[in-house]
Amino acid sequence: MKIWTACFLFLSATLIAGEPAPPQSPPSPHEQYVLARRYAAGDGVEKNKQKAVELLRLAASAGDADAQYWLGNANRLGMGIPVDAAEAVKWYSAAAKQNHAAAQCSLGECCEKGEGISVDEQAAFEWYSRSAALGNLDAVIAKGMSHLRGIGTDKNPAQAIRLFKLAALQDFVESFQILGQCYEAGIGVEKDLPTAFLNFSIAAEKGHPDAEYKLGEYYLKGIGTPENKDKAREWLQKSADHGNSKAAALLKELK
Repeated sequence: MKIWTACFLFLSATLIAGEPAPPQSPPSPHEQYVLARRYAAGDGVEKNKQKAVELLRLAASAGDADAQYWLGNANRLGMGIPVDAAEAVKWYSAAAKQNHAAAQCSLGECCEKGEGISVDEQAAFEWYSRSAALGNLDAVIAKGMSHLRGIGTDKNPAQAIRLFKLAALQDFVESFQILGQCYEAGIGVEKDLPTAFLNFSIAAEKGHPDAEYKLGEYYLKGIGTPENKDKAREWLQKSADHGNSKAAALLKELK
């Protein structure tokens, strides 16, 4: 009787408590990558760059392209680990082969500058082209600059302008700054200071420090727009506040 009572009590407890929870599966490589980014930013967890890098290595080694790209960034920029340009190239290459557009662009930069790899301007242009084809706007600009300077490809300022305008259509701030410089100097287009002023204005309104400086300079000297000393000081101050030393120096001259 005692045995049956014990069995009844055991079965009742099992039914009340439910079946034991199955063991949780380990996080996927991409989940490890997401957690790494959270540790890097202190998003919901205590900020820990070393833990972030540890998780990135696990995810990157398992083939996650995002993790490979960010591990490349960590090695290139020294984020939580010492700078190692060759290791950065290794991980950028792994991600680039999986059609990770940002990694392709970064690999192009390394090839162009000789960071962690021998200088290879043609390879740089090829990586920029592949990345640009996937919609990466940094790569569109880099490809345009290659055409503008004839680096890794034939010099073609007109094609460069087309690429800069393509990025501008997508509201990419750097494109407006570069177009302003081109219209200012007449590179790939007819020299047009009012249009240069317009492009610098758009970039400045988006917080580009160099464009803020140019806008201040244009207002100060009446280039492409009527002279306006108050607006000149305003934009030069904004540029100086964003770390532009030329703007800070020019402001001192005006006082």
